[in-house]
Amino acid sequence: MDLMGFPKHLIKLIAGLYSDQRANIRWDDKKCEFCNITKGVRQGCILSPHLFNIYTEQIMREADIDQLVNGRNLTNLRYADDTAIMSDNITSMRRILHRVDECGKKAGLKLNAKKTKVMQLKPENSSLYDVKIDQTVLENVEDFKYLGSVKTIDGSCSKDIKMRIGMAKKKMIELNNVWKDHNIPIELKLKLLKCLIWPVMMYGCEAWSQKKDDDKRSETAEMWFYRRILRVKWTDKRTNESVLKELKTERTLLNLINARKLKYVGHALRNHRTSLMKTGKAGWQKKKGKTTNVTCNQLDNGLWFKFASNRPEKSGQSWMAAEGEIVDYYG
Repeated sequence: MDLMGFPKHLIKLIAGLYSDQRANIRWDDKKCEFCNITKGVRQGCILSPHLFNIYTEQIMREADIDQLVNGRNLTNLRYADDTAIMSDNITSMRRILHRVDECGKKAGLKLNAKKTKVMQLKPENSSLYDVKIDQTVLENVEDFKYLGSVKTIDGSCSKDIKMRIGMAKKKMIELNNVWKDHNIPIELKLKLLKCLIWPVMMYGCEAWSQKKDDDKRSETAEMWFYRRILRVKWTDKRTNESVLKELKTERTLLNLINARKLKYVGHALRNHRTSLMKTGKAGWQKKKGKTTNVTCNQLDNGLWFKFASNRPEKSGQSWMAAEGEIVDYYG
């Protein structure tokens, strides 16, 4: 905190709170002897997350090198203790990781080699380099889970979408007693579906770059949910239209996904703090070959950009009505 310029009186106040700490463990109304606490932050204390963030911020400042975006260093993405370190070459990656490890040890933190993975974006059939922490070789992977979302070596979202569908189906099965209950009306079951299951399915959908197969997969999952509510077996010869007619509903999942994308892009366009993300020039070259369509390429440039940038009042319509017009256009 002193290195980051915090006031002396604030540092002394926090140091006083953490000095001479003692604790014991209670189990079944029995307590062990008190022991001294010399490391770590207090569990449940409102200061603890902030103190930990200060620690990690100072560690990353000392290790901040190499990768440039619009002239600014960009070597890591962090959320609490979940950290992704980036570099454009293996030598730089090893150096950054070594610095992070050394600075962490000085602050009393240690990298877990078993939980740390390496993803190397290289041409196919090319050899992979070893990256080590304390002589332990880190595992090279083609995908990893970060903040609940799957990141793949090719930048595709298909695996992430499959994972979200699988998690949503698992939650659906866990609530089988609700769907089987004949005392609960269909209308309420549909509301429970949209409140409890769809948020699991659509987590992080704002950043999805969907392919046609992904759209079909999402539509199939939606119908699976509806059939589950009606207890329709896969052996029953029932069309999707008959299921929708009985539920008195329509397919709306893809429309909601597009609406969330539109909201996210609109916030990014109107937020001046994200200007680096929109206009920054990366310090590396794009690899050869066609890239997968990103969110803005999946929406009509003239239509979505107009509405997302300005939040217009069109003929007395509110922003929500205008948004609904765009979603219906693509639905």
